[in-house]
Amino acid sequence: MDIGTPKIMIPSINNIAIWYSSLECMGGIESVVVAQCRIFSNAGYKVVLVTDEPVVLLKDDISCRRKVIHDLTGQAREKAWKDICEEEQVDLVIFHRGELPTVKSDISCIQTLGIKSVINIHFTFHTPILFDGDGDLYAKNLQSAQLCDAIATVSGADTIWWNALGCRAFHVQNPFVKKITEVAHERPEPYTLIWLGRMEEAKQPAEALHVFRLVANEVPEARLLMLGGNGKEMEHLRRQLQLEKQVQLIPSTPDVAPYYARASIHLLTSITESFSLVLAEAKSRGIPTAMYEIPFLELVEGGKGIISAPFYDRQTLAGGIISILQHETYRQQLSREAAESLKGFNDEHVMLSWERLFSAISQQPIPSGNKSVDQILIREIYRAWAYHYSKNHWKINFFNDLEKILGPYAKRLALYTLSIMNNLKKLKRFLRK
Repeated sequence: MDIGTPKIMIPSINNIAIWYSSLECMGGIESVVVAQCRIFSNAGYKVVLVTDEPVVLLKDDISCRRKVIHDLTGQAREKAWKDICEEEQVDLVIFHRGELPTVKSDISCIQTLGIKSVINIHFTFHTPILFDGDGDLYAKNLQSAQLCDAIATVSGADTIWWNALGCRAFHVQNPFVKKITEVAHERPEPYTLIWLGRMEEAKQPAEALHVFRLVANEVPEARLLMLGGNGKEMEHLRRQLQLEKQVQLIPSTPDVAPYYARASIHLLTSITESFSLVLAEAKSRGIPTAMYEIPFLELVEGGKGIISAPFYDRQTLAGGIISILQHETYRQQLSREAAESLKGFNDEHVMLSWERLFSAISQQPIPSGNKSVDQILIREIYRAWAYHYSKNHWKINFFNDLEKILGPYAKRLALYTLSIMNNLKKLKRFLRK
């Protein structure tokens, strides 16, 4: 935050504790926690970071006091919380990931001390519905949300959804550090695309290869850098699509700057994102993004610096990429738009969004009254999905556990079973004749 920016202090919230179980795996949530420590401290709040494990990996990045609970449980954990809150005179605790097993009991302990609590939600509203393995996210977070004073969400759409489910939700801006402030309008490597992500269903890494195959057919000079896209399946698909020379599969690395520096286009193929840190990073470097549509993201509002296509519409997305690669003036225009669209994404705006939340929870909640039609529809959609999920959860667990037990043999067993069933069906039809 700029030194000259007037600070809005909420009288009843001056000292903030931020809890997350561990910062020893650097990812999106960890980067948010680190940034919040810095932003709240710079805004004049007294901040203490509370973790279950000592901070080692990111200790030099933490700009506030640190306390460790050491994975305590039961009364010992309650005492640790009480000691921390008394020593630090805590007014508010922000919990990250409300589905973690200790959060509910921690919130209950905090409440007995008369201290307010907020859960920072890091997944977007339809993630648990999209992915079977994430189905428990809603049930667990809703249970925690019913105990705390508010939840902080990553988008306006998420706020609407959680409010409809009976929570007191507020949209707070996701913090991120702009690695590069100036925008280079001359690309260092012509025709180079970059994709960054993990090898998981939400990121759809295989889609990047299929889309790029269409691009390479029209622009043979094109190259794709895939960070985090390495793995046997991706290696096989790269060979199958005959892209060994054009696509470089690179293991995940904390130092992504040299790869961004080589890129003229950022390719995003995810089904869903929460805030999408990679989109923010690309925009901060003036790199246009070609992506499948994720309309509720803050970073795509206004369409500045991006081109998009409906999900799985590879032809349209590839066509947009080809147009950028073949028209340098168009690429430079998108580059300027990308950088300009981030003007409202800074520490000051992050703090203002949090202080709106602080102000609201410092006051008595206003009774919501009758639910709107939209709220009723959202609640019924969720109720129908939750019922369906509960009826089928055992199947998901069964096959997940079977795969863990059998490892590489699980697929063979499934194919063998399918073969037996097909033969039995044929025998049954023969006997009926």
